[in-house]
Amino acid sequence: MTPNKKNVILHIGTHKTGTTSIQLYLYKNQTILERNKILYPPIGCPDFARFGQHLLAWTCFEREDYLPMYKGNKLTAFELRALNLWDQLDKLLATDDSSQVVISSEEFSVLGEAGIECVHQKLSGHNVVVVMYLRRQDEFLESAYGTSVIYNADTRNFYDFSKNQRTNLNYFEMVSLWDKYFGTNNLVVRSYENIAIRKNVVNDFLHVSGLWFEGMPKFEDIRANVSISAHLVEVIRGLRLRGWTQKKLDDLQKVAASVQREGIPSVKTSFMNDEYRKSLRAQFELSNLNLRDKYGCDVTIGEARTGMDNTSVVTDFCDSFVKVISELQDRGGFVEA
Repeated sequence: MTPNKKNVILHIGTHKTGTTSIQLYLYKNQTILERNKILYPPIGCPDFARFGQHLLAWTCFEREDYLPMYKGNKLTAFELRALNLWDQLDKLLATDDSSQVVISSEEFSVLGEAGIECVHQKLSGHNVVVVMYLRRQDEFLESAYGTSVIYNADTRNFYDFSKNQRTNLNYFEMVSLWDKYFGTNNLVVRSYENIAIRKNVVNDFLHVSGLWFEGMPKFEDIRANVSISAHLVEVIRGLRLRGWTQKKLDDLQKVAASVQREGIPSVKTSFMNDEYRKSLRAQFELSNLNLRDKYGCDVTIGEARTGMDNTSVVTDFCDSFVKVISELQDRGGFVEA
């Protein structure tokens, strides 16, 4: 039992629900938070994603194939446990005079039961409240796929990705596992489909977590890890398959981002067709109803994507675009600096 018992806010994501924005806010305001007895510890923050305590989550992973690359190599559970990060955290909390501690990583939401039990055991000496945000399954998959293509160099198509990705989309089942170890009264489950929450998820998190205090720094709307259009994702995936270097792809993405900043309208497109979207909703309908009834979190609200809601149209357009760009490259139109 830790002698210096803390009130721990364990923010577990999930992915694609403004988690990076929350982490960035906490990271940038560590000093003023500490003056108000709120600790956002630096322990467990990898250098390539230094805003969140992802390494703490990874030490509890049951599946090594879910672990990411780190410093050019695939992480292993043995290497992670050898870092003794939870022991380092225990030592810090034993001497720190903060009354509240915030730990944040969307990677916690990937854990199965054994991993959740691991986290519970590591934090057993403290009062823990688990905070999570959930996004409707079809919206989650589209956003997560874009991130996987852009940042993880994924070359799978959307349907292959959706059949083999890490997050348990049966949200009621997932939340129930956290409930089993931490208790219903220690869970805060929020819907990212609520437009007011989505507009300022940082503000919502600070309030529902009990972290808000008078004079708290204003949240600067720096949107982090923002989703990009389906068209651009498919273009980048296609060019990567044709051998484009990461530098060229980064340059292309910067040009696309500058176009958006200049106010040129973009059509909100989808990777999935209507039939697949409807099948997803039907698959998780009962789970979502149970989630709403027990935990008060309704992810069924919100509108479906509009515009080209047809995968073949998006893919055909992107295939043609990729061929044009590749031909320009072959003619010397794109030269890497």
